[in-house]
Amino acid sequence: MSQYSDQGSAEAAGLPGQTGSVWSALTADPLCGVSVITGDGRTLWMNDQAARLMHGHTATANEQLSKPWAERFSAEWIRERLSILRHVRETGRPALVRSIWRGWQLYQWIHSVEPDDVPLRVSVLEDSGVYLVLHRRVSGEAAKEQTSSVEYETVQSEVPDMGPLAPLSPRELEVLVLIGQGLSAKEAAAMLGRSVKTIEHHRESIGRKLHINDRVALANLAHRAGLTFADAARARGHAGTPEPDER
Repeated sequence: MSQYSDQGSAEAAGLPGQTGSVWSALTADPLCGVSVITGDGRTLWMNDQAARLMHGHTATANEQLSKPWAERFSAEWIRERLSILRHVRETGRPALVRSIWRGWQLYQWIHSVEPDDVPLRVSVLEDSGVYLVLHRRVSGEAAKEQTSSVEYETVQSEVPDMGPLAPLSPRELEVLVLIGQGLSAKEAAAMLGRSVKTIEHHRESIGRKLHINDRVALANLAHRAGLTFADAARARGHAGTPEPDER
């Protein structure tokens, strides 16, 4: 249930009891995380779906709003996010940020808004800016089809949270990419310039680390993360221990 649908929770987060129908519909969407943040690194408001996408399936908006960014995100992630917000404000163009977060491919649409455009009863530093962020998980290649014709800037986050994939080495992630593409051990060996025996060794190691031996289940993990070779080379971040149903 969206936090907005709970009158008490909404008021605690700074929302008035009644808002416009568009805002109400947006924040009540069970599949879309919605948050309002500032350019100096504060979350003014979020619905429960945004809390779940960013912090795990048991997270709630109220508990997350009481924590500063430094307690929830790495310093590298905060620096990157503030840089993106400054760029959005300076260019006047919204950004679509793609990342792997908690082991899922996450897209975040970030749009600069005027404080009066969102129904919040809070003070905002004039030079920091206010941003509306929409969060959605999109598996595999579907995101390319959905974003190929839009006219806004796509930004690739370099600070992923690999979630349950975090124990894997860069080479093991590359092998998982190819498992997700349905390649056999022989095909993966040819692609990576390694022997079939080496690929099979990596495959066994992946299974041990993830406690998953089924090839289809491993392919599903790669698919939901939208995993690519570029992702395998990125630095790692971590938001916390993955919840059981996120594995």
